[in-house]
Amino acid sequence: FVLTGFTRALASEHPSALLVYPRATNVQYRKVGEADRVSYRVRAQFPASGVIGWISYRLDQEGWGASTHDLLNPDLPSSEVGGWERAIDATTPTEFWVRGWVGTWKDKAGNAVRYSFSSRYPKNGPADLTNLHVMAEYFPARVVKLQEEAIKEFNEQQKQRRSK
Repeated sequence: FVLTGFTRALASEHPSALLVYPRATNVQYRKVGEADRVSYRVRAQFPASGVIGWISYRLDQEGWGASTHDLLNPDLPSSEVGGWERAIDATTPTEFWVRGWVGTWKDKAGNAVRYSFSSRYPKNGPADLTNLHVMAEYFPARVVKLQEEAIKEFNEQQKQRRSK
């Protein structure tokens, strides 16, 4: 509903909550509807505590508070609570193990930023857990509110269907 139409954005045009780790490579900014996005790669040994810690600290210093639940899946705990997850990606001919960590932070105005950290390696190959992919998405308060209302409405509809 909100995330339509990709456009490239310059680094100077992004919200300050989209942090780029100092040793990041392949940094790419995008505007997706009303959401701003940055993605990049970092050489960091799993579980990438230094990278996640650096981002968490910087966000905290700028007044952002970590959420215990995922912004896009509020019934799921954030990785702040549950830690790293591991799953198989079988969407390509070669299956990959994917390790992922997702965290959401909100500021006092209701804006949100969601960071996803992931490492992947072939299911039947050596586990290279040093290539970290980082993606951060910034959602203005208006979009966050619309998202929360849509999720609440969907959950109420599901509840009504189950009670029939």
